[in-house]
Amino acid sequence: VTDGELEKAAQMFGAFKAMALKYRLSQFAVRCWPEFSDFFGIAPCAVLGMLSDNGYPTSCEGDVPGAVTMAILQQLAGGGIPFFVDLISYEEKDNTGVVWHCGAAPKSLCRNFAETQLRLHMRVDGGDKKGVTNDFSLKAGRVTLAKLDQSADGRYRMLIAPGTAVDTEPYLRGNPLRIKFDDPVPALIDTIMKKGFEHHYAVIHADVKKELLQFCEWLNIEPVTIG
Repeated sequence: VTDGELEKAAQMFGAFKAMALKYRLSQFAVRCWPEFSDFFGIAPCAVLGMLSDNGYPTSCEGDVPGAVTMAILQQLAGGGIPFFVDLISYEEKDNTGVVWHCGAAPKSLCRNFAETQLRLHMRVDGGDKKGVTNDFSLKAGRVTLAKLDQSADGRYRMLIAPGTAVDTEPYLRGNPLRIKFDDPVPALIDTIMKKGFEHHYAVIHADVKKELLQFCEWLNIEPVTIG
């Protein structure tokens, strides 16, 4: 990435922090494309990761329920740092799924700091034209995947799927992490498809299934678990 792009990213980070202080915001849901790259000349991905690292859980693509889910996970995990992902693939034979996003993960969650890179975005304007993204795979450990959303009748519900993140090589651009789920991954995929959950989820390095179930009971949210 260029020095100019890094300076724009630093200015953007400062603007978000100033906005948070002015309006007393605790998290962000950022519509990251196409306006940021069109108007400001960079993708905001690395900045979103910096915000999450600095205590402002931040989702991509304007996903407000995603940002709320991140904030819930942060609180229930005692201040851990959540990250925002797509579930992009799964393997039945080893009961794993790969979560990923295109470069907005917080650097504190990297597998190996020596592997981290600031790079041009893999897709914006056709790919490798504009920065700034965080490229690295994420660290192993116990994790919980969750997503708060609404069913077709308007009721709130939350998908809850704990598992163990395994060591994941940086085998594709962005931020991949392979998770071995506690429950059968075919049942997880079947639940996502039949109940109509979107492709966005929040993940945190902690097992907070019990706490999420209690949270759902208190707030009259339907818990959606597997098995």
